[in-house]
Amino acid sequence: MANVKKGDTDAIVGDGAAGVCAINVSKRLSVQRIIALSENPSRQKVA
Repeated sequence: MANVKKGDTDAIVGDGAAGVCAINVSKRLSVQRIIALSENPSRQKVA
């Protein structure tokens, strides 16, 4: 994570363990918008 704070927009590339972890951290930090890039449709739904 790179200095993400409440109200920011966060872009996450990848849907593996690290990507899902980054999404969870962004949610906990109250990021306003999360852009998740994924090639796997089932994991994109989780994001």
